[in-house]
Amino acid sequence: ALCCAQAPAPAAIVESASLPYRPSAVLLQARRRGDDERVRILAATARLAASEGYGGLRERQIRKAARVGCKQFHAHFADEWEAFMGVLELLWATALAHASAAGQSARDWPQGLARAVSAMMGCLAADPLFARLAFTEMLAAGTRGVRGRELLIGGAVRRLIMSAPSEQRPSGLAAEASVAAAWGIIHHRIATGEAHRLLADAPTLSFIALAPAIGPHAAAHAITA
Repeated sequence: ALCCAQAPAPAAIVESASLPYRPSAVLLQARRRGDDERVRILAATARLAASEGYGGLRERQIRKAARVGCKQFHAHFADEWEAFMGVLELLWATALAHASAAGQSARDWPQGLARAVSAMMGCLAADPLFARLAFTEMLAAGTRGVRGRELLIGGAVRRLIMSAPSEQRPSGLAAEASVAAAWGIIHHRIATGEAHRLLADAPTLSFIALAPAIGPHAAAHAITA
């Protein structure tokens, strides 16, 4: 898909998606509230995973950085994996809320999907911490990381299907193929240090999702409109 999409992204799409928005900023701002144990644990987990990688993440280090005891930690999470997934759930929820708001400003579902995808790519391009934790460090957890990725892709497939009106709704197979393909492209960009190019990739990713549902010509029109 990337090899075929040589044309530059429409300027309006790139401009609307390039507004600075960092999901991790929400987590870091919440950390300054000071007295919320769960927030402190999540913030400490995010900082340690970013600096040490998931492979270097240890419960004891998290507890020390968050200033909580063993009992306090286990009141919220069973281990470092659950704390790590708690971070991802918060970051994804924040980014999805931003993308959903962008999509709702459109006049119809295809254009709304294109705007939502652009907003999501803007989040990932502007937030290296979010991008790294979600697409590279999660897989460092081995089998649990692969299962976590499957759950995230499955959730995205359901959102894609349910967001569409019934007459434009893609099949489950088409939606799964589209989301998995888009995920692979995004992961490639982030893993190769090219997350900044995700903004220019947004029209291609939107086309991958829309074309099986409404056809290539209607998909291209919705994206450029």
